[in-house]
Amino acid sequence: MRYFRTLIPLLLTTALPVSGLCQPFQSRLDFLAQPLKQGGITGAVVTDTGVNYFKAGNVARDWNRPIRESLFEIGEATMLFTALLTSEAVRVGKISLDTTVRNVLGKKKIASEWIAQVTVRELLTHTSGLPNLPTNLVQNASGTATPELSRAEMLEFITAYQPDKLHKTYQRSQLGYGLLAYLVDREWREGYERLLDRVILRPLNMKGATISLADEQEALLLPGFAGPIRRPAWNYNALAGAGGLRVTPADMANCLQAFLISEKNQLAKSLENVLTGVNTTPSGAITSFGLQTIQTASKKLIWIQGQTGGFHCLVGLDTKCRLGIVILSNNRNVRFSPAVLSELMELYLAGK
Repeated sequence: MRYFRTLIPLLLTTALPVSGLCQPFQSRLDFLAQPLKQGGITGAVVTDTGVNYFKAGNVARDWNRPIRESLFEIGEATMLFTALLTSEAVRVGKISLDTTVRNVLGKKKIASEWIAQVTVRELLTHTSGLPNLPTNLVQNASGTATPELSRAEMLEFITAYQPDKLHKTYQRSQLGYGLLAYLVDREWREGYERLLDRVILRPLNMKGATISLADEQEALLLPGFAGPIRRPAWNYNALAGAGGLRVTPADMANCLQAFLISEKNQLAKSLENVLTGVNTTPSGAITSFGLQTIQTASKKLIWIQGQTGGFHCLVGLDTKCRLGIVILSNNRNVRFSPAVLSELMELYLAGK
């Protein structure tokens, strides 16, 4: 079968560390971690020849497991992998970019024709006009909405939602990616998590990545914090395609290296499509499938960011410099931004 053929040996093993990082790079990480009362920062610098892991702060105080094998929630950065899965579904003919919500839901009654005509392409590029989150989310004890929504509740909202009009401009939507994952799964009928693992995570050698946690994986999930306060893990349920993935630093390093040497991976076409399928936003930024791009004469920085109640994630790839960086924190309050990512890349390149 297509997805079980032998993988390229380079991607069957965890990428090997390269030479140490320069002091200015580490100092910038230390500065980011310094305000955190709990938790810290870890991640990896990735090139097409190797990986260098880093950490700062108290990311795992009293933690007796290797950090690169510990699990972090990545929130909306999960959209990268749902975009890859959708691109692969398009490639093998399971779905098309012009497939509509009505095409997939069939005879299910949809109250709004605006919703019925939303396409896979619009969901991928955050131009569907759907709100970020549905209004029927349950409030948690702290009074904030966490994206724990059953599939039935999501479909209830989608089929009953009646906007006056959907404004087809760029607006990030977790609901849109939850719906996208559902539409793709309806065509394969395996279950989103199993499908994502088989089609995307295994070929990328992301052995630790998971959505649901088995008992042994519960022990690998780092404690998450918001400032000094411990926060419980988030479970996205029906919106798992928008934010439910948990990964290790090693998983993300392998993923970024696959993008850098995509021609050697069985997902080559989908890796390329996710980076190049673009849609211009009002701000002038460019949105690939699930990603955003900042482009200048000297660089093309493609990035995605995610937060949960106790974690923060920032992932970036400069295709001109052939460089990727993933930064993971088990404190949601760390000040990550695309500007920080760009600065770290410049510090790394200056210190080579």
